[in-house]
Amino acid sequence: MNEKLEFAIRAGLIGIGATAVMDLWSIFLKHFFGILSLDYKLFGRWLGHLPGGRFAHESIVQAATVRGELIIGWCAHYLIGITFAALLLAIWGLKWARSPSLFPALFIGIVTIVAPFFILQPGMGAGVAASKTPQPNIARLKSLGAHSAYGFGLYFAALLTAMLIPAGKPEKKIELGNAGVGGIFREVRSKGGGETTVKSIEDDTSAVINNKKV
Repeated sequence: MNEKLEFAIRAGLIGIGATAVMDLWSIFLKHFFGILSLDYKLFGRWLGHLPGGRFAHESIVQAATVRGELIIGWCAHYLIGITFAALLLAIWGLKWARSPSLFPALFIGIVTIVAPFFILQPGMGAGVAASKTPQPNIARLKSLGAHSAYGFGLYFAALLTAMLIPAGKPEKKIELGNAGVGGIFREVRSKGGGETTVKSIEDDTSAVINNKKV
């Protein structure tokens, strides 16, 4: 598997898994504490108004409904989760995805809280960092909790993905050793009644392949 394909597969699986963990956290809060999270129907409504040039609303609840807004909201929710997972892999690389550690995942999870604070909440009428809501600090803690859950989700999803997708095998390299200039390295393999000889010629950086029939 080439690295571009591996990157896309891992980013997709990790992003979906992490977003699912975030949703499970929201279900937990609602079921046991009666704490409601973002209504993705309203998120879809906000997105649906963007093509018409409408970014900010006094109240997204009062805005005109958009056809398919619930589907739009949920699809965008998971696409954003995948995008942030891709950002994680772009910064820390496939090496991290093959052997995950907690800090990078949690860091990305918490840092991405800037998206709701400075884009989504102002656009939906809640103000910067929920400043226009009745209890801004409670709303901010809810956002922090959700994005922390997403960060832990990135880590756990990466662990699972690392078990499902084995790391690619590193390319084999031929080393000429410490013989210096003019040193000779020879590898002879028998194949189809012939021999393939690889050797260096007066330079550690050049090699020729000679095929000789027996």
